[in-house]
Amino acid sequence: MANLLSAALRTVALVLPAHAQGATWIVDANNGPGTHFTSLSAAVFTSAPGDLLLVRSGNYQPVFLDRPLFIVADSGAIVTGSGGYGPGFMVGAMPAGSTTAIVGLTLAATSLTHESLRVMAGPGTVILDRIHSTEYSTLLYSDDVRCSRCEFDRGLTTNVSTAALERCRIGPHPWDIDPASLRATGCYLRLERCVVRGRDPQPYFGTTLPATPAIELSATTLVLGDDGSGAIAAGAVGPAAAIVGSGVVEVDPHVTLLPSGGAMSTQGVSVTARVRPSLAVDAGPPGGAVALDLFGPNGDGYLEAVGIAVPPTVSPAVADRLWLQPMLLWSIGTFGPSGRATAQVPLPNLPIIVGVSFTWQAAAFGAVSGLAVSNPVSYVHPAN
Repeated sequence: MANLLSAALRTVALVLPAHAQGATWIVDANNGPGTHFTSLSAAVFTSAPGDLLLVRSGNYQPVFLDRPLFIVADSGAIVTGSGGYGPGFMVGAMPAGSTTAIVGLTLAATSLTHESLRVMAGPGTVILDRIHSTEYSTLLYSDDVRCSRCEFDRGLTTNVSTAALERCRIGPHPWDIDPASLRATGCYLRLERCVVRGRDPQPYFGTTLPATPAIELSATTLVLGDDGSGAIAAGAVGPAAAIVGSGVVEVDPHVTLLPSGGAMSTQGVSVTARVRPSLAVDAGPPGGAVALDLFGPNGDGYLEAVGIAVPPTVSPAVADRLWLQPMLLWSIGTFGPSGRATAQVPLPNLPIIVGVSFTWQAAAFGAVSGLAVSNPVSYVHPAN
């Protein structure tokens, strides 16, 4: 991997965006030293757009997030309680050009509809990083949602939305009567290294619920990429296809589609094959590192860029979406026999980088890839 910048210049580049950050508030349900708020909902209501909320371990009541904030939670921070008729955690409409990030929360609040997460962000960008949603999760009328390493125990429903998910787990819940773990209507979705599993047959009030597909689409474009670590799997026994419905599915050769019971891999959708690079990025705390893992065809060239999140825009040059405004061309190289290009980027031990958000995206070029771009990865630097 050929790095294009000196270590000193890289450090400056990583820290500069932090200067645009708003105030920082400590949220601690246990009212420990330095606490500004014991209620996450009260902290949201009081904060100004762009503020950073550092949420300590503890139990918090349901939240309605109505302004762009950066919420970074420690392990053990859980939103519990009842949301009544609403979801336990709801993200409302965000203004165009804004970025909202929610990192590290477990969303276990229940409602009469068993919905723990609903995102209705409109034109704003929403980053969900290491979110664990234990009930139903929904994306509605959202132009730009990015999920990294999230878990959606009872599945994910998306309607009229554009979203990119990487290394996420979706379903299955054994008692759900829904037809699939991921359901999408009128969407553009990009899934990278994800595990999506349909429900196995289950007894249900004197009958047996049949196995379900992993994914059900309606008038949706689904782009699937992988490095061999993910899987799109129907429920066991079957017969059930891995993907059903209507729309277009673009599949990288490394994606694993697992139907059951002798069913076809897909049913009803139009399937095309296309080779794309696959990107995973893990952000570290101050003094840690950013870990890059890019996967692509042996012998093809690649480049990696880092920048800030902007609404995904179709680039005619690559016939795909670009999800960032580049700040730096980070590296250029050639994939070797393993197909992997990895790196560790050291971070300065400066608290100011906590809550700073970056987006990475890569491109591959050569005999196998032609010219193709990877999935985006957006994240917020954690405190620890």
